[in-house]
Amino acid sequence: SPGLICSSIPFNTSNSSNFLCRLLKANKDVRCLNEPLSQHMGVFEEYDLVEFNNENIDEFLRGNEKHFLEQMKEYICESPNVSGFKDTCLYGKMNWMLEEFEGIKVIHLVRNPLAVVNSCLRNNMWKHWNYEYVINRYRQNNGLNVINDPFELCLESWKIRSQLYAKEMSEKKAFEIRLEDLTMDPYGELKKLMNYLELDVSPEQIRILNECYKQKKGKEYSIYRKKEDVLTDWKKYLNNNQIEIVKEKLSKEINNYGYN
Repeated sequence: SPGLICSSIPFNTSNSSNFLCRLLKANKDVRCLNEPLSQHMGVFEEYDLVEFNNENIDEFLRGNEKHFLEQMKEYICESPNVSGFKDTCLYGKMNWMLEEFEGIKVIHLVRNPLAVVNSCLRNNMWKHWNYEYVINRYRQNNGLNVINDPFELCLESWKIRSQLYAKEMSEKKAFEIRLEDLTMDPYGELKKLMNYLELDVSPEQIRILNECYKQKKGKEYSIYRKKEDVLTDWKKYLNNNQIEIVKEKLSKEINNYGYN
C-alpha cells in the first residue's frame, strides 16, 4: 500500500523532514520521493497556502505538470514497495491530495513551534520562501492586515499551517509523530511508525539512529545533529519576549500538540 510523509508544519525546517525521509528510505521495503511537488512542480511553491481541490486544480497546472503528476501517481501506486513522498507544501491541499492518491497513508511530522520559529529566523527561511508575500496574501484573502516583522511572519506561518491541517484532517486518519519524541525515544517511535506502515524495523534504520545524534555535521539540512540542539537550540536565540509571544499566540496549538 502506498504511504505519504506530509512534512512538518513549518514548511521550512526541512532537516527534520529530511531526517524522517532518510530514516524511512533506509528500509529496503520503502520508497520515498523527496519533495516532488515543491521541487518539480513550481506551482505548489508558488501557490503555497492556496487551497486546491479537484475542481480548481486545472487552473494552476501548467505545461508538463499534469503529466508529471500522472507519472508520479503511477510510480507510487504500482510500486511493489511501500511507496510515497515527503513534501512540505500540502497545507490547504490535503483534501485534493487524499482524493488524488486514494488510499494513501499520511504521516504528519510535528515540531515545537518555538523551535520552528527560531529555525525560520536564524536560517532566513522566511526570505527564501517569500513569507512577506505568501503569508500576507493569505491574510489579506481572509480580511486580515499585512504584517512585515520577520518574527511575526514565522509565527503566523506556523499558525496558519497548523489550522489548515487541523481543518482538513479533522475527520481523516493520520499518524502524527513529534520530532522531539523521535529524538528522545528514537527506537520506540520508529517501531510505532513502521508498525503503521505494516513493516519491520530494518538494521540499516537502526544504524542511522545509532549515528545521527553523535555529532553535528553538515549544513542546515543535515540529519546529523546533537540531541540537545534539536530539543533546546531555540532557547539560545529567541529572547524572553519572543518566547512569551509564541506561547501566548499559539497557546491552543501548543496545548493540542502537548508542548505546554
